Amino acid sequence: MGAGQWLSPVARSGRHARLPRPAGVVHRLLHPAGPRGRREWLLLPVRPRGSHGRPAVRAHAHPHRRRPSATNAPLRSGQRRQHRRRLDGAARAERRRVAERLARSEGLRRLAEEGEVGAEAVTDDDGQAGPVVTPERVPAPPSNEPGGDGSEPDVVVIAVTYNAADIIEAFLRALPDALRGIDSTAVTIVDNASIDGTAELVEAIAPWVRLVRSDANLGYAGGINLGYARGLGTRGTYILNPDAVPAVGSVRVLLDVIEADPTVGVVVPRIQNAQGGLKFSLRREPTLLRAVGETVLGGHRAARFAPLGDMIRDPAAYHEGATADWATGAAMFLSRRAIDEVGLWDEQFFLYSEETDYALRMRDLGYHLHFTPRATVQHPGGDMSRSPYLWSLVATSRMRLYRKRHDPLRSASYWLVQVINEGARASLGRPTHRAAFRALMGIGGDPREDRPDPRVQTVSDA
Repeated sequence: MGAGQWLSPVARSGRHARLPRPAGVVHRLLHPAGPRGRREWLLLPVRPRGSHGRPAVRAHAHPHRRRPSATNAPLRSGQRRQHRRRLDGAARAERRRVAERLARSEGLRRLAEEGEVGAEAVTDDDGQAGPVVTPERVPAPPSNEPGGDGSEPDVVVIAVTYNAADIIEAFLRALPDALRGIDSTAVTIVDNASIDGTAELVEAIAPWVRLVRSDANLGYAGGINLGYARGLGTRGTYILNPDAVPAVGSVRVLLDVIEADPTVGVVVPRIQNAQGGLKFSLRREPTLLRAVGETVLGGHRAARFAPLGDMIRDPAAYHEGATADWATGAAMFLSRRAIDEVGLWDEQFFLYSEETDYALRMRDLGYHLHFTPRATVQHPGGDMSRSPYLWSLVATSRMRLYRKRHDPLRSASYWLVQVINEGARASLGRPTHRAAFRALMGIGGDPREDRPDPRVQTVSDA
């Protein structure tokens, strides 16, 4: 009795004693239903699995096309693998390497034809020299001032980068059009010791930028303070994330708004996602009641009620002249008089809540926030809610801000609510909330000092 036969109940009872078992083949009984619905069992050979779940090569040789007996034996003429397309390891690696080399060569030729070709040469995998392609330079804004003579421009744009080489070019290319209509401007890029060549890329494509290199990652607030030290605008300073792309002429709109009312300390534009939809960027001051509301109802449900949620999620509230306690820090245009009174950013906030602290300090001095939809910025964001490390920074920075502005008893109550909130969601298996819970409990140290992924960008998330 061989493989592939249907066994009757009588034959099944003595199958173990009579059936031959060739080496490398294990027989199993499958499907308790035979042809035409009869209750019979089909005896099939099941091959032992090879590496990565693939069938072992030595099993079940074809009578006319003998397969190699060794697992990694080279193919001979007329031989095929189990699925008729599989090559042995050496041939598979060679085919992939050749394909990659051809694609890379074609890409280099295309870039050499379209872009500027430098004089240096590199060596590819075959030892052949090829030209280095220099990225196309970004034109300077017509109003740009180098600042070498000690004069201060009307408006200064400050952006803090950390490993932002893949997004900084789009940001820089949008600035000349965004700064239209302003007499004198300057752009300051503060690089927080990036390891992906962000600073070198900025120097190569935008030599007109005031580049400030930090010896260490100082965080978002620390980077902004370095930008302040490099120079401020006499009429205003625009704080932007490197992944926030301002629209054409938007900076002039913000400047006009802030100069029309001396009580306006910060103007924020309409933040849009990649599809052009509104992102809810306005916020209310964190309170103990709002922390309880978000713990019980969740952030989105609590936002429907002003006393219970800090996020403003009503699209009708995002109109010209709308105000709030603070707004997300992706784009903030600050008046010079407000900066002179408020001073530097608080560097105890490595990432997140630093913009909240700065806006509330402005409000304490009598300034208010102004929202204008006539100026827009495209900012995808969203990394905060997916990264356990970033979410732990959100939780600890929020706690640090509340402790800074309230007495110890209220701060302890706020901490307890935060622990319950993050702990309840961590129990559902959510890694972001688990990381926040551990950070609030002091497990694993301060997240400001424990940065497992050096590619995390030190920017605020909208």
